[in-house]
Amino acid sequence: MFFCHARVITSLLLLLASFLCSARSSLAAAETQRVGSAKQSSSNAGGTLYVDGIHYTDAKAALASCPSSGCVIDIRGNPNPDSLNLGSLDPGSKSVTLLLGPYTYSIGTITLENNLNITGNGTTLQSTKTNSPMFVLPQMDNSPANNVTLQNFRMLGAPGNTAQDGFNLDCSGNRGNGLFYSVFRGLTIQGFNGVSIRLRGPNNNFASNNQFTTFENIFVFRGTSRTSGEALRIEGANSNLTFIECQLDGNAGEPVGNNIYLGVLKGGTDGYPLSVHFYGTISQNANIAVVVNGIVNVDFHNSHHEAIRTGGYLVTNGTFNLGLLIDRAYFAADSYNNEGTGYLVNSASGSIQNDIIFTNNVFGQFGKAPDNVLLGDAQWTTCGNFGPSTAFQPCRFTGQTLRSVNVQAIEGKRQRPENISLGPGWGDGATVTDVKGWTQTEQFTINSGSGPFSASPTISVTFPNAFSEAPLCDILVQGVKGPGGSILFNPTLSTKQTATFTAETSSGQPFLPAANESYRVLLRCGP
Repeated sequence: MFFCHARVITSLLLLLASFLCSARSSLAAAETQRVGSAKQSSSNAGGTLYVDGIHYTDAKAALASCPSSGCVIDIRGNPNPDSLNLGSLDPGSKSVTLLLGPYTYSIGTITLENNLNITGNGTTLQSTKTNSPMFVLPQMDNSPANNVTLQNFRMLGAPGNTAQDGFNLDCSGNRGNGLFYSVFRGLTIQGFNGVSIRLRGPNNNFASNNQFTTFENIFVFRGTSRTSGEALRIEGANSNLTFIECQLDGNAGEPVGNNIYLGVLKGGTDGYPLSVHFYGTISQNANIAVVVNGIVNVDFHNSHHEAIRTGGYLVTNGTFNLGLLIDRAYFAADSYNNEGTGYLVNSASGSIQNDIIFTNNVFGQFGKAPDNVLLGDAQWTTCGNFGPSTAFQPCRFTGQTLRSVNVQAIEGKRQRPENISLGPGWGDGATVTDVKGWTQTEQFTINSGSGPFSASPTISVTFPNAFSEAPLCDILVQGVKGPGGSILFNPTLSTKQTATFTAETSSGQPFLPAANESYRVLLRCGP
């Protein structure tokens, strides 16, 4: 009996053990499936593909798995070498958001497509393709890139590049193409010896163009080569572009090259920048801050120009320049002096089709005046500018007849001592020193010689630029040193080119100079 019971118990125990093994296997399988599902879910949660080194090792693999409707590719938490090598990417028709972390990523060329969003966070993009642009547009008809957002990262040119562009947004060879309705924000661009930001449209039509796009807080430092291209070059058909608080600087260690170009694309005249607006632009460390070569409705507000060797704005005629506004700019005193050729604005082509508005600008501080303020033929409108020759001047417009004469006479070349002649009555060795200002307003000091002296000595002033008609001029005596007593200057002759004055006493009697006298005077002329 005992033996039978033992056999039954043994059978029951074996059956229980078998059941427990089976249950354990089922639980293990379920757990494996759960973990696998969790891992798959974590790599593709809510339409987000995580480049985590397990399911996706790099951005290209994630992009290949991105559904046709689009996805978010998140690489922010993976510093592995494979994930840091972005290579060249083209999202095609997929709407892709690429999230980057606080690392340096190697990058080839990225094609901007519809709804592409690249957002960094302490991110650096290091180019690895020497002389190939980092960002380009699709090169097909009727394939504009809409709603592109690029923000919060730094772009570095490839080591050893000689002509590499940062952005080459070229739609000049297609129809219905370009960059539309996009925002670039918080980008730093360095080390591209080509053009840092190139926006290129057709040269003779607006069949394609880059438009309706905003650039905000973009900081560009051109390549270190003395022959590097512009920080910003807008050529051909481009329209409705806005630049807000951007810094567009040279970086060669000396002021060479040009920082900004706006104008026609070589070979045509009917494609040009149209309605382009700059607010708070900084342009420094260049030979010329801005070159304008065929535009319509382009305006610069509250710009800052410093360390500029020759010119603030050079206006040439690839085609007409209609509605160039320069308002509330600061031109630092360390610039625009280049052996007499410096200027704030130079309408160099001498075209009557140049319409330039120059208002409320500040220049020539600390006694360092530019070689010239405004030069050349244009329809000039000036108002409210403050500088050595323009303080508190009334607003004025110069039309075609007065264009080349009165503006230059008022705000053109600086006066020089050799243009001021003293008659023999001032004595041998008489001099004119400390000459400041322009034709309309000049200041200088007359120093008497050693004798002999004669009564009613004269002074003749030749204007650096002639008036269109004989002006009215007067000389105000601001200070006298020496024994000569009070002196006045009576205007005796005025022509378009010169003004002559005769010295007399305050009672109208002939004035007789004496040795060791000096007279600080202010000359004022008006057309």
